[in-house]
Amino acid sequence: MNRNRAIFQLGELISHADDVIEEIREGRYDEDGDICYQVAINHLMDHLMLAWHYAVMSDEDIDQMTQEQFEKLSTAIPQFEVNHQLVQPYDKIV
Repeated sequence: MNRNRAIFQLGELISHADDVIEEIREGRYDEDGDICYQVAINHLMDHLMLAWHYAVMSDEDIDQMTQEQFEKLSTAIPQFEVNHQLVQPYDKIV
């Protein structure tokens, strides 16, 4: 496991999540609308996906990625466990 790379991305996730929490508390998303909130959450997901993928990659493989490969990897969601499912935004789940 590439602990250092996974930990770095998870640390970034925590830092940005703290920012999003503060922005919610300040009511920024009330003023800016759903799109700004979606962008913020998307950014958090990028860090989560990178942490997931980087954990099984070597430093060399990560360092040699092109920008295009990086962008694809940051948005590629690995197969979830059986008890997780992908849904569309606003799907009625409950």
